[in-house]
Amino acid sequence: MKSILVYLYLTYKFVVVGIKSAWEYKISFFVTIFSMFVNDILLIGIWIIFFAKFKTVNGWTFENTQILFANLLLGFSIAITFFSGVMKMAERISKGKIDTYLTQPKSVLFRMLTDDFQLSVFGDLLLGFVILFYVSIKYNYSNFIYVPIASVFFAWGMLVSAGAFALIGFWIKKFDNAANNYFWTLDAPSMYPQNSIIGGVKVLFLTAVPSLWYISFSYKFVKFHSFSMLGVVILYDIAMTLIMVLIFRTGIKKYESGNAIATND
Repeated sequence: MKSILVYLYLTYKFVVVGIKSAWEYKISFFVTIFSMFVNDILLIGIWIIFFAKFKTVNGWTFENTQILFANLLLGFSIAITFFSGVMKMAERISKGKIDTYLTQPKSVLFRMLTDDFQLSVFGDLLLGFVILFYVSIKYNYSNFIYVPIASVFFAWGMLVSAGAFALIGFWIKKFDNAANNYFWTLDAPSMYPQNSIIGGVKVLFLTAVPSLWYISFSYKFVKFHSFSMLGVVILYDIAMTLIMVLIFRTGIKKYESGNAIATND
């Protein structure tokens, strides 16, 4: 338990340092966050226009889309705020840049996941909270509880799914582009009505790109207050975490140093 608390504290401190560093350039700080905030609004705007013309899609309404987007934005923000290094894991492996972590006392995998900071994600986080307040006040106050809970397990699932795939870079050279594309493909189903994902596409997003496990089931937990759906998400997150750790432990043995070993003063 003490070790877990230490890692949680370190993760928090890395984020604080990242925010303080970004705050040195205040105009850039606000422009970066605002730009992402507007980008997300434009994305939601497409669905506002769509549902203004078509009230439902096989029973799926704009309310459902709002709940889905709140879960997506908050979950994505949680994952990338604290573990944005997942987006560059394959690149660092490819370029032999994880040597530095080998000289540090903490877990190499942990440092790979936390050694980066993405300021723009705070734009996603801000809009996520705005939508959360809206859907909670307009539709159901229970969303104040269910959406944040679902978002945590959404974040966990997205993180370990992307991380496990990125670690394949231990075996395949120049794997960073594939890992980056896979990362964004994982989020693709969260942009669309869940009842429109059927047939072969659904099978794809339950197997090769298994993001429906934490997208659809976490949404169903919020919408229907179904703890059995949350249980499915948790089981998936645990299983994928074990897979990611196994891939890492196997792959690190094959890692070829980039001769970039450095120590901190």
